[in-house]
Amino acid sequence: MRTLMILALCMVVATAIRHKRQAYYDPNINYKYTTKNNLETSTGDIFGAIMKLLITSCFIVVLTIIEESASSEKLSREKRQYNNNNNQADQQQQYQQQQQYQQQQSDYQQQQNDYQQQQQNQYTEQQQRYNQEELDYEQDMQNTELKYQQDLQNTEQKYDQDMQNVEQKYQQDVQHRQQDRQQQISDEQSQAANNNNM
Repeated sequence: MRTLMILALCMVVATAIRHKRQAYYDPNINYKYTTKNNLETSTGDIFGAIMKLLITSCFIVVLTIIEESASSEKLSREKRQYNNNNNQADQQQQYQQQQQYQQQQSDYQQQQNDYQQQQQNQYTEQQQRYNQEELDYEQDMQNTELKYQQDLQNTEQKYDQDMQNVEQKYQQDVQHRQQDRQQQISDEQSQAANNNNM
């Protein structure tokens, strides 16, 4: 566009120079130059030059308006592109922030789940250990009670057996004494009978 404006300006300058030379040159007089006073009276050439100058000026004004309109449109387009790029950048940043927030939420939820699972495992382990200790204690008590009953039964059986042995020995001693007494009586009777016979 600037090239067109420079070209139009060159056309204006060339036209002015040409009309100036025509004003000083008379082709009817053997290509000799006339005086300046005679040339200034050539109003037709001057009017034509002015008209061409005005037309060229209008053309330059139109080109300038077109260039300004194109520049304004280009600036508006660049501004829209800039705004679109900014919007895309903002959307991308918002998307990244949203993704980062969701990742943080996911990590936090995973930590909570891990903590709860750890607590549940610890509680389950403690409960199992407590239950096992309870079972061991009950088993020990049962074993102790069983041993006590067995010991008591053995003691009672031994006591009964001892008492039976004592009773049996006593009966045997009584029987032996009775036998000895009877034998003594029998011996005395035999002794007495022998004495009487003598």
